Amino acid sequence: MNRCLSLCILTMSLGFVFPAPLVAQSDQGHMSHGAKTMTMTGEGVVKRLSNASVTLKHGPIGATMPPMTMEFAVADAALLRDLKKGDEVTFTITSDMLIIEISAKQ
Repeated sequence: MNRCLSLCILTMSLGFVFPAPLVAQSDQGHMSHGAKTMTMTGEGVVKRLSNASVTLKHGPIGATMPPMTMEFAVADAALLRDLKKGDEVTFTITSDMLIIEISAKQ
């Protein structure tokens, strides 16, 4: 019993379960429920680029992810074509942390 509870708490703390309050717009991002995929938006700074991923120092994303620096895979390498290290960006990620949209702030 305790083992199951611990696993549930760990899973929720890692952001694999998105609580209902995230459905509404928040200051740092929002979450939408499409027919197929849940997404969240965030803002950050490009720290490193590679062929299929980007490392971002991002602010909080909804209530589930605190500010941190982490590497994200991208759905299409072409999304990174116009970005460079140091760019301030807005991005959209899926619930499995895949970037599906990213663009430099204007």
